[in-house]
Amino acid sequence: MTNLIKNINNQDIINQNIINQDIINKETTQYITTLIVSLYACFCLYHFCSSDKDIKWLNYLFIIVIIYLAIHLFFVEKIELKIHHVLFIFVIGWYLLCPDIGPIIKNELYILALAEVSNIFLSIRNLIRDPTVIQFVSLPAFIQPINDGLFAITFFYARIYLYFKYIITNQELFENITKYNQFFMCDKIVIAILFGLFILNLYWFLLICSGVIKMIGFDYVVKRHFLDNNNSAFFLQIEEIRAKMGVTQFNL
Repeated sequence: MTNLIKNINNQDIINQNIINQDIINKETTQYITTLIVSLYACFCLYHFCSSDKDIKWLNYLFIIVIIYLAIHLFFVEKIELKIHHVLFIFVIGWYLLCPDIGPIIKNELYILALAEVSNIFLSIRNLIRDPTVIQFVSLPAFIQPINDGLFAITFFYARIYLYFKYIITNQELFENITKYNQFFMCDKIVIAILFGLFILNLYWFLLICSGVIKMIGFDYVVKRHFLDNNNSAFFLQIEEIRAKMGVTQFNL
């Protein structure tokens, strides 16, 4: 009996240690940190709009974001995320070193910062799907699709629609970047990076659309069509290409 009690106590200690180790891990820490930074971004954007577009609030935001990206760069594994972080750090670093241009392009900087809003829903998406969190938090089934929908909408609106309308097609912005540039060739690099960031956003949006298609079942219909028409070899080749590209899921 004594040995049985000891074994039970030892097992309880082992289980408790496992739980404690699971709660604190790299993934959940990253998700929570991203969520905090995104909420802080919303706080700064709100004060920017309510203070008659005082540029200092964007400066507060970008300083925190550049620190966060510089640290997060060492933890992300996906190459597209590393590229995104490096490009964004370069653009914001250039802006902070060219203070004269801030008041001139503050509306465009606001659009650039608005991209952080979608990260709120992305962080929540990652957290409520994390196996560790699921052990301790039980959410209604409808929360996930609602959150995913909000993520897709805010991503498209801020990172695709507004970005294309006010940055990609804004010739005056590019002229101001060139005019107020203080470093050799940096204006051309910054313009190229702005286009590069948009291409990355388009790539990620395609992954979102792919996930939506799978969710509504259209992906299954397409697969069934290929298989019913004896095109399984072609279908397998497509699946292999998709796997190599890493488009099976969207996870920033």
